[in-house]
Amino acid sequence: MISKSQRKKGRSILQLLSDYVVLDLETSGLNTRFDDIIEVGALRIRNGKITQRYQKLVKPERNISSFISRLTGITNSMLKSAPDPDEVLPEFIEFIGSDIIVGHNVNFDINFLYDKWESMTDMTLSNDFLDTLRLSRRVLPALSTHKLEFLKSYYRIDITQAHRSIADCETTYRLYQLLMKDAENNGIRFDR
Repeated sequence: MISKSQRKKGRSILQLLSDYVVLDLETSGLNTRFDDIIEVGALRIRNGKITQRYQKLVKPERNISSFISRLTGITNSMLKSAPDPDEVLPEFIEFIGSDIIVGHNVNFDINFLYDKWESMTDMTLSNDFLDTLRLSRRVLPALSTHKLEFLKSYYRIDITQAHRSIADCETTYRLYQLLMKDAENNGIRFDR
């Protein structure tokens, strides 16, 4: 497995985008070395609008914990018939293409995806990325927290489901639009 310092991820950017992919993963835990991706989701955005969706469950190597099941609503029985990572990840990487990736706390997702993809193929994922967590800290510095659930409530984003990949993608997509609008309205500029 590649160490964090050896990863060849793309650059972290802050800018207004019209074409990008919003990405979210659900995992069996927090450690890229020991835990598995259990769900992938992405939205393709063109001219600021959702044009395509991708969502699939992914069969893990081991059963997931009851904590992860309660958090995500994903059960071991749902994952039993899910496709293997070697089937899902190539499709998912193809869906992402060379687009800039947008996500909330996106380093977590990119590190998981990067490590799993590299271990399967010896290829790297080097897309540039924009983290709405980082963006929210710049645009809303007075907030005490910048967790996705809190920001969803702050902006009154009406998506009831959480901790499922496509729902979190939709929340992040709306959050990104609202943060960029607030940045523009408040004269906040980004150098990169």
